[in-house]
Amino acid sequence: MKFVLSLFLALLLIILSKPALLQSKRSWKPSMEILKERCISCELCIPECPAKAIYRDATGRIRINRKKCIGCSKCWKVCPQSAIIVRSLILFLHKK
Repeated sequence: MKFVLSLFLALLLIILSKPALLQSKRSWKPSMEILKERCISCELCIPECPAKAIYRDATGRIRINRKKCIGCSKCWKVCPQSAIIVRSLILFLHKK
């Protein structure tokens, strides 16, 4: 319980230290990211995506269109190599 409270307070401090986040029209939403060093291009994730955000690019790599991604994590669940991760709120706040 103390850990959860500490994590919550840390996130709150980060948000409050960046007032532009509170006024920003751009809001955070979960999105997936492919770790290219783990991906074996098996394409199991492509048909799982309800938003059709996953595709194979011209170089043959599997990519996720972040603008289309709805963050449902269906691709993450089906990936046999654990090559798909959820972009975190902490990374979003850090980049601001």
